[in-house]
Amino acid sequence: MAEKRAYIVHGWGGSPQDAWIPWLKKTLESQGIIVYAPQMPDEEHPRIDLWVGFLDGMVIDPDEDTYFIGHSVGCQTIMRYIQILPDTVLVGGAVFVAGWFNLENLANTDEEHIAKPWLTQPIHDEKLQAHVKKTGALISDNDPFGCTTENVDRFKKIGSKVMTIKNGGHLDSQKELPEILTISKEMGIIT
Repeated sequence: MAEKRAYIVHGWGGSPQDAWIPWLKKTLESQGIIVYAPQMPDEEHPRIDLWVGFLDGMVIDPDEDTYFIGHSVGCQTIMRYIQILPDTVLVGGAVFVAGWFNLENLANTDEEHIAKPWLTQPIHDEKLQAHVKKTGALISDNDPFGCTTENVDRFKKIGSKVMTIKNGGHLDSQKELPEILTISKEMGIIT
């Protein structure tokens, strides 16, 4: 059996040292999984072409033992990467933490300008579903970027198992997030 690989993609303005990412990396590695948690380029100004291209260049020979875990815009990056995979490629699964399809409460017009392409360039559900075996989403019931019901409905539409976390904010301040392990078991990432 091939070794499992997991790619953790941090969020906008983030780093692989943020919140629960170091804990998750260590936990997955203790299960024998090879984990990549890269610093994404120009993290303060994430662009679809740059982030998806970076992930595409990093993932070698994606297959059913390849898994993805993203936070916030990292979820969008993963979805957009998966949908461009060649027709014959199927990856094992993806977990979307505080992922979104719509946002509100952005701080200023600069943030709105950065977010606009992510909000307006479509994600093709059928292409995404054709290339990933299972997906799961962790959504907080009080995410400051709102649109919670709309985002939950959209994750369900793409076949994700959705887990709601009470009072979790944007799920970016917790040093450990055990719910990721729960949903990762269901995705087959860990046993």
